[in-house]
Amino acid sequence: MSFTRIVLILLFVLAVSSYESMKVTPDQYSWNGKFKPTFPIEGLFDSKYNSDTDTPLPPGDWDWEDSSLANWRNFKDNLGNFTELFDENGDQFGWKLVTHETNADWDALGSYWEGSAGLNLAGLGPEGKIHSTGDTAFGSGPTVLSFLDAWSLDARTSTNDDLVLIGYCNNLDDPSKRSPDGKFHFQTATIHTLSGNDRVYVRDIGRAAIDLGNGNSGRTDTIDENDGDDIVAIHGNSYDFRMFGGNGNDVFFWYVDENNQEENWLGPNFFGSGGWGDALWGGDGTDRLVMVIPTDTTIVNGTGYTSKGTFRFVKVDGEFSSDQPTESDLYARYCVTCGTHEGDNRKTAIFEYRSEDESVFTAWFYVTNIEELQIGIGENAKVYEIDDVNGILNYNPDLIALEEPEFPTNYCKDVEDDTGSTTNDGNKVSEFIKSITFSMLIIQLILNLI
Repeated sequence: MSFTRIVLILLFVLAVSSYESMKVTPDQYSWNGKFKPTFPIEGLFDSKYNSDTDTPLPPGDWDWEDSSLANWRNFKDNLGNFTELFDENGDQFGWKLVTHETNADWDALGSYWEGSAGLNLAGLGPEGKIHSTGDTAFGSGPTVLSFLDAWSLDARTSTNDDLVLIGYCNNLDDPSKRSPDGKFHFQTATIHTLSGNDRVYVRDIGRAAIDLGNGNSGRTDTIDENDGDDIVAIHGNSYDFRMFGGNGNDVFFWYVDENNQEENWLGPNFFGSGGWGDALWGGDGTDRLVMVIPTDTTIVNGTGYTSKGTFRFVKVDGEFSSDQPTESDLYARYCVTCGTHEGDNRKTAIFEYRSEDESVFTAWFYVTNIEELQIGIGENAKVYEIDDVNGILNYNPDLIALEEPEFPTNYCKDVEDDTGSTTNDGNKVSEFIKSITFSMLIIQLILNLI
């Protein structure tokens, strides 16, 4: 075989290898690989400022009264711009918000963006803020939202599968480390993840709520029938918070020993479904609360003093007691103890935990319509069935202990790390063409020298 032929073959192999590296990865179109769009994606562009205009934009409220694009100019000047996300075929499948500052400050003007039917990447930076708005929502496409601080917030992600990272991207060295102080980053705020199979990682939550599947845009008296299996991991400080599971098989991981506790009690409320009315005992699936505490923690049923290194099932309470400050808010109201469910006599379970070193003491916290309790993670973790009729934990060796899913650190990075895709600044199709062109130039040069 001639030298020229060998060179041609090698260059061809290099070009093919370049093409192979551009193929769609399982998570290209969404964070969990379950979004399989049909192109072109309907609802990817704004109805007025679509791909045929000089200013193509995702859906949003971009005009102010009769002033075209006034809201868009405000958004662009103060928050950021958008980058289109393309696959290797040149098909656009989503949008990424590119903020002016590394750590963005999202307030009411951020709500001009209404998300899209494609992938929505809204990374506000490792110390980004989102606050002072009740209108934020992200349409029907899978959404990734990340930030550090939130307050005065009532936000909705999408009706697809969502990933929400709260206070994580500035803790990549050790997301499970104990908080250095008693500060809360996510407070007086609620995130509603709506339908789909959602995953939320939250660190330092106080006087706030995560709604994984309440219906009708997040009303606590309604269950979203299209909600799937959701997971939330609660790290760092955690005080006076609410978790709503909605429909499906939901899992709540609570890393309670990571608290740098400055309050006398922690007192959260966990709901397997909704928090009010018919939603309290509705919903399909089996839900689990995972207490990430030592696996050798002593388990006790019944009232009494909770000594160090002990988890206690205090009692069940069949009375109805509402949280009065939230009663008038359809999207926040809940009961502390939620009465007795007709038909099966299920009631709210009351638990209490004190750590071995006595640095963490939950006092009473309340669990409604959750069927399973897991103590610890790892090889020696145990899973109990919650008997919320008689107030007893029953160990079931046939139930498999769960591990928290690995934290997706790539969504704290740039768009190419996020999706395996490219943007309009560097389409991989053009990269392939460039590689072929370069190969042909080299071949021509070699032929000229021979």
